[in-house]
Parts: sequence; structure tokens; C-alpha cells
Amino acid sequence: YADMARSLGFTRARVTQIMDLLLLAADIQEEILFLEVAPGAQPISERALRDGILKSLDWLEQRHRWAAALRAKGGAERLKSAKADTA
Repeated sequence: YADMARSLGFTRARVTQIMDLLLLAADIQEEILFLEVAPGAQPISERALRDGILKSLDWLEQRHRWAAALRAKGGAERLKSAKADTA
């Protein structure tokens, strides 16, 4: 990741953090992409994803952690309504 970091002006550690988000379960990545939130609102931080959800590489465990994180932030209702709108 050194070349990528250099060309982007990031540290190698930062590029690694960002690339590690690709280890999230595919359905979680999709939910994150389609989350609908008010401008300026942050239903879950990137750090919470890295430090909480990605503590496990097991996708089933990630899904449990994701659901718990959304409940804790009140994001489950927003996510349900966003899914309903796309159905």
C-alpha cells in the first residue's frame, strides 16, 4: 500500500485502515452505501466499524455486531425504512 499512500498523500497505516473495510461482510458494505441519514448525521463512525465490527473476520459475527451497533445508535429504523424504499 506504500505506493498508493504516497500518491494519495496518506500514510500507509491510513490506507491499510481504509482497505481493511473491504473485509466487512458484503451485505454490511451494501447497507452502509445505502444508509439514508440527515446531513451531518453519522449513524456509525468509521472507527466504530474498525474497532467493533471488524474485530471479527467471521461475517456472521460481523452481522451480529452491526445489528447491535445500529440498535445502539437508533439506526435500525432508518435502515429498515431505506430498505423498504428500495424494495
